Amino acid sequence: MENQIEKVINQVTSSDLFLRSVSALINFNSYRKIWLQKTLEKVLKEFELPVRRDQERLLALVQELEIRIKKIQLTEDMKQGTIKSDHDQVVAPIVKLPKVHIVAKAKKVAKAKKNSGTKRIN
Repeated sequence: MENQIEKVINQVTSSDLFLRSVSALINFNSYRKIWLQKTLEKVLKEFELPVRRDQERLLALVQELEIRIKKIQLTEDMKQGTIKSDHDQVVAPIVKLPKVHIVAKAKKVAKAKKNSGTKRIN
């Protein structure tokens, strides 16, 4: 009995007619979903309500502003010479390290290669 059911299921699921109809059904459902999303987006825009893209853009702007605020606070703390923790205790004085100019070094290396006399053949 189970073998017969398995054979019938295999025959049905492997037939071209079944596969084409399932494919058409999946494609129709995908197009329906896309159409519904676009329609809802148009309706929301007409009511001047934010759509997903607007919400994502605003969220990104808020996150960017938070990062800028934190950087400004950090630079203010560095100007004062200390960084304070959440409990307003002095953690450590700021030690200024010498800046490494990577771009300048890269330019020097490129200039040295150019002046070395070796030419590259492409």
